[in-house]
Formats: sequence, structure tokens, C-alpha cells
Amino acid sequence: QEELETLFGNMENVNRFYGGSNPECIVKTYAAQLSLASDLGCDYVVYHPVQCDLAHIYNWNFPWHWRETLEICSEILNAALIESGYQGWLLFENLWWPGSFRLEDTDEYEYLRKQVHHERCGIALDTAHMLHSMHGFSQEKQAIAKLLKKVESLGSLRQEIRTVHLCSALSGNYIKTSRESVTPQPDLDF
Repeated sequence: QEELETLFGNMENVNRFYGGSNPECIVKTYAAQLSLASDLGCDYVVYHPVQCDLAHIYNWNFPWHWRETLEICSEILNAALIESGYQGWLLFENLWWPGSFRLEDTDEYEYLRKQVHHERCGIALDTAHMLHSMHGFSQEKQAIAKLLKKVESLGSLRQEIRTVHLCSALSGNYIKTSRESVTPQPDLDF
């Protein structure tokens, strides 16, 4: 709560931003989204198992481990799945921030699968996010070669990939520059 008050100024702003100040409000939001996906007949939904905050988003020095992130995300997601009754595919998308689901190795997905109580799970592989996690590239040929090598290293986990967000991300210079810069202070004017 102290960190939220520091970031947002007061709990009233936190409530406006998140719709509440307890985990139940997040569960309710996710459950409503999962129910909507069911009502619309969506084959799958994509979930980002990530934990980040504005204090660490630019320098990537998050003070938590990916296991902590996956435990928190799984707890909220399991509650939302029960409340919504969602039965479709649930795909986990990789992101680039340390301390989150990055597909660095098979342990992350295996750990997540043990935590989430839903039978129909898989991976939404985002190529741009994977390239960002490798600190970005400035040349497409080099990026594609590294991406293919990384996907090959996933071994049997490749069978879990149900969809691919195929994007180019030649942001290597920006990533290097931004991680060395002073973290900007957010102006959250509510």
C-alpha cells in the first residue's frame, strides 16, 4: 500500500486507476473479460504473466524473481477462471522484463503450468518481445537468426506454441540507451 500511495499520491487515485484497492477488483475485471471471450466465441485468450512498475520499467532492475510473478499471476488468474467458468484456450505470452514470463528456458512455462489450474493452456509466442528480452537488435538478419536459435532451444516446449505474434523489433539502440538513462518520473494527474 505504501508503494501505491507513493506512486499515485493517495489511495483514492489508486482506486480510480485500478477500479479498487484489493485483489478482488482485479479478479472481477479478469473474470468479466474471460466471460466476454466466452460470449463472443473466442477460441483463445492471451494473458501476460508479468509484474512491473514505473520505478523499474526503464532500467529493468526489478527486485523480484519470475517465480514470485508467476505465483501472484496464477493466484489471480485461477480465481478469475473459477468465477468466469471460461473453458477456452488460455495462452501465456512472453514479455521482455526480467522477473516476468520471458521464456528464458522451459522451467518458466513448466512452473506456470503447475500453478494455473486450467487444462487448455499454451503459449502465445511474441517474436518482438523475445527480441527485446535479448536486449534488442539493430539488424534484421541478425535478429531473425537469434530468434530462430532461441525458439530451437525451447525443444519440446515448441509444441505448446498455439499462436505467434510475428513482429519485427529492431530496437537494440533504443533499449541500450534507455536502460542507461535516468528513469523519468511519471506525471499521474488524475
